[in-house]
Amino acid sequence: MPLNPKDPVKEVSGALGDIGTLLPLSLGAIGVAGLAPVSVLLGFAVLYIATGLYYRLPIPVQPMKAVAALLLTTEVSSQSLVASGVLIGAILLFLGATGWINRVARLVPGSVLSGLQLGLGLLLANMSLGLMATSLPLGVITLTVLAITLKVLPNWPAALIGLGVALVIGAVLGAPGLTLPAAGSVPFALPQLPGINDWQQAISVLVL
Repeated sequence: MPLNPKDPVKEVSGALGDIGTLLPLSLGAIGVAGLAPVSVLLGFAVLYIATGLYYRLPIPVQPMKAVAALLLTTEVSSQSLVASGVLIGAILLFLGATGWINRVARLVPGSVLSGLQLGLGLLLANMSLGLMATSLPLGVITLTVLAITLKVLPNWPAALIGLGVALVIGAVLGAPGLTLPAAGSVPFALPQLPGINDWQQAISVLVL
């Protein structure tokens, strides 16, 4: 897809827009659920390339935000996460192949979806405030940078700029960070097969 020569900044910002949700949710899943970084990042890379080749367009490949939010705010095992991915993928493939997805969408009231979004948003906000409390100056500075960028430079990738500023200031202030496995210490490995309890937790907590 050719760049718009009149506004290259907007084009670059749009190309990097998905990083604002992909990186935090993926790194959170790796740190909280103990997922193997190589498996997670390689999976995203393969699917980005595959969808791009198939559709001939840059198609965003994102984690299920509702599942990721619940993973970060509740105690869900990595096996339950795997089970939920299998179930959600199978359900969406079935609904898409049969054309029933529009019928199901009409059966679910908009108020239910709004309530789920509000609840997940509040859970994430509460967790974010707790993380900000571990280094209040860093949180305030990062929020200020994001607000100024969105106000003054709305076409710039605010999330990426905020992340870069937070990394630099966090290193200077010695702020506590998310503990991730050291590079090379986690080989590519398939997750353990879910047990009966994991499937039950996946259905009741994540899939629904």
